[in-house]
Amino acid sequence: MHLVTENELLQTVLEMAEALGYVVYHVLEQSHYAKRTAKGFPDLVMCRDQDLDRGRDARMIVMELKSQLGKVSDDQLRWLDYFRQFGIENYLIRPSDLDNLENLLR
Repeated sequence: MHLVTENELLQTVLEMAEALGYVVYHVLEQSHYAKRTAKGFPDLVMCRDQDLDRGRDARMIVMELKSQLGKVSDDQLRWLDYFRQFGIENYLIRPSDLDNLENLLR
């Protein structure tokens, strides 16, 4: 049985989000820019404009991605809570959530 890695999860989420009309910002952990980002900031910020012809509302979604057994840090939980307090959709996504991901992003 193949366990989905965080990077494989990321690629799946990116492909699906872009196919559904989102513009996605991803913080690259390996880059030197990540060192300038606040600790625990979510992996993805996704935005989509309203498209009445397709029956789509404008949305902003923030996601933290983790492998199935990956640990969520207190800093990551704090950021997700900040976004929640401001009414911004936010999710912790694991490979077990992939079956529902397309519905979540629609």
